[in-house]
Amino acid sequence: MKAVALGLVSTLMLLLPMSTLAPAQMLAPPKTAEFDQRTGLPNGRAWSTMTEGERHAWLLGFKNGIFVAEAIAHPQGRTEPSPLEKFLSAAYGGSALTLGEQVQGLNHFYQDTPENAPVPIPDALRYVTAKANGATQSQLDDLASGLRKANAQ
Repeated sequence: MKAVALGLVSTLMLLLPMSTLAPAQMLAPPKTAEFDQRTGLPNGRAWSTMTEGERHAWLLGFKNGIFVAEAIAHPQGRTEPSPLEKFLSAAYGGSALTLGEQVQGLNHFYQDTPENAPVPIPDALRYVTAKANGATQSQLDDLASGLRKANAQ
């Protein structure tokens, strides 16, 4: 009986280090073309593999994250917006688009221009928001070109 217990303990001692490494490996950005190598965020290649439901779910989760970030960046009683709030508002706010319309805008951003595939989804959403907020074609072209340059792989 003592030998069985000792064998179990030694097996656990071998497995314990592996079980603590697994979560750390899961947190590292995947090394595939579907994810930006700098940020680990999914890009247009990942977007193209998602179902419509997955696209809606991803975008809803991202927008909820922005809501939480804005709440943290603006503590109660503060009157002036923080630099983070200003960025989030300029990049993702002010659009009257529904979630479904934003998904359609992202679909067009990636499908109409294959060169946009390496652009992470949050950056593409900045483009969709700028377009919805009335940016000129010249401004949109400059933004898209800048996003492609920043994410050239």
